[in-house]
Amino acid sequence: MRIGACLSLSRLPLPKGTLDYVELNLSHVADLSPAELTEWQARLAASGLPAESTNGFFPAELRLVGPGRDATAIRAYVRRALDNAAALGVRLCVLGSGKSRQAAPELTPDAALPQFEEAVVIAGDLAVEYGMTVAIEPLSAAETDLVNTVAEGAALCRRLGHPQVRLVADLYHMAAADEPLSVLTDNRDLLCHVHVSNPADRALPQPGDNYDYAAFFGALHAAGYDGGISIEAGLPKENAAVALCQSAAFLRRTAARS
Repeated sequence: MRIGACLSLSRLPLPKGTLDYVELNLSHVADLSPAELTEWQARLAASGLPAESTNGFFPAELRLVGPGRDATAIRAYVRRALDNAAALGVRLCVLGSGKSRQAAPELTPDAALPQFEEAVVIAGDLAVEYGMTVAIEPLSAAETDLVNTVAEGAALCRRLGHPQVRLVADLYHMAAADEPLSVLTDNRDLLCHVHVSNPADRALPQPGDNYDYAAFFGALHAAGYDGGISIEAGLPKENAAVALCQSAAFLRRTAARS
């Protein structure tokens, strides 16, 4: 397993060996000018860390469901975003975007779901051209009303049957939905990415913070998972780099022992 973190470039560089990769925000990447893109490429190269993945797929104002959704605008945005992401070396784009996929008052979640699935197919089709994977991230009911569990995300992937659309398991959202860890082995064929944080408060995972991370990693091992695990957590205002280093080291030890 590879340990990364969801970070802005302002947090780089980090001490060598802290992380295996960084996960950037795709909506920020999409807005880069050619000059800014060149600058980001240089900063990543200097850090020694590849930008293997992104989150924040769609900006909140780009509606995927409900009145005002525009498939042409969605396609144009995805094209621009993936073009810039490819230039940074990104291979996997996590599609969470809870606000973009939140059903409007005029729609029930059941009516909105086909529209969301259409947007996923648009993203998946374009990802094929770039050799990328789009990974659906189930989000808690507090953040969106569409696809709230790993089981629901897996069902969506199976319905679409798209070769470049796979599944994310986020420990925080799994815990919010009270999903059993067995859902990881149940959907091992689709699982391609993982997010981790303290399920209680979305803080950096640390020893003694009252969650059994060994059980989580044990379930990932049982599922045969050997991909990226991105720390997606709030960083402290002081000594953030030190805290992140400690958290990443703790997760490496736990993964190795589980």
